[in-house]
Amino acid sequence: MKGCWKKSVEETKSGAGQYFTPRPLINMMVRMIKPKIGERLNDPAAGTFGFMIAANQYLRAQTDDYFDLNVTQQKFQKYEAFSGMELVPNTYRLALMNEYLHGMDGHFVLGDSLSATGKWMKNFDVVLANPPFGTKKKAGSVLRVMI
Repeated sequence: MKGCWKKSVEETKSGAGQYFTPRPLINMMVRMIKPKIGERLNDPAAGTFGFMIAANQYLRAQTDDYFDLNVTQQKFQKYEAFSGMELVPNTYRLALMNEYLHGMDGHFVLGDSLSATGKWMKNFDVVLANPPFGTKKKAGSVLRVMI
């Protein structure tokens, strides 16, 4: 299966400098940030939603798969704690599948987080991201480089 995934990723090239962050790096960043129950987390360049999934797993490991939480806290973790945006449609579909398979149902949108579509993205406790480092190539759009 790894071969199929790698091939699919390599075939999906975007002008946004897209690449997929290695899982060990994602896990290390989550462990360093130490998200907490009740915090609102976001990834404005979500890719396959890896940072949010890793944060969800980190928090589940600390709370007996959320069974230590009351019902209100459990609902918050499932529906409000994790959010993000992805620019590339095929990657967005993979991210939606990942979100679903990990029991998450947060606010996750297809679009450009640096455009008007991303205006809702504010007031988060934690932002975990590895943003694109290239340029966006789209007619009529502003050329940008994220650092």
